[in-house]
Amino acid sequence: MTDMLNKQLEWFSMTVIISWGLARAKQDPTNARLDFSQIKPLNEAVWKNCAFGDRARHVRDVVADEMKSVRTSS
Repeated sequence: MTDMLNKQLEWFSMTVIISWGLARAKQDPTNARLDFSQIKPLNEAVWKNCAFGDRARHVRDVVADEMKSVRTSS
């Protein structure tokens, strides 16, 4: 039961962090870059301990590509 709850909390944390980063990137790419660099260690810790590690890395790559396209379109 505890393991299942921990996995759900990790997934939720990852989702919130990614959503927040994308929202900031769309508002102001410069600030989003700074914010993303500040939360990157937290993201890495979540991904490292997450049972969905491969999926999380895929999501991270998709988010990075999305942020690049937002920055270049600004």
